[in-house]
Amino acid sequence: MQLLIDLDGSVVDKKIYASSGFRILDSAALDGIGKCRFAPTRKDGKPERAWAYIEYRWNLNED
Repeated sequence: MQLLIDLDGSVVDKKIYASSGFRILDSAALDGIGKCRFAPTRKDGKPERAWAYIEYRWNLNED
């Protein structure tokens, strides 16, 4: 996933970089990650809006 992290650490934009192959799983991942907060990127000690990449792997077991 690609996330745009704002100055306060909130996610202001998000998109799928590489699909899981299942639309519902992609949507669930985006919904969940959008509720998270992150430490913003800093440049010269000041927070800066920046894109981040996060890999999330689903493991579907049939047990």
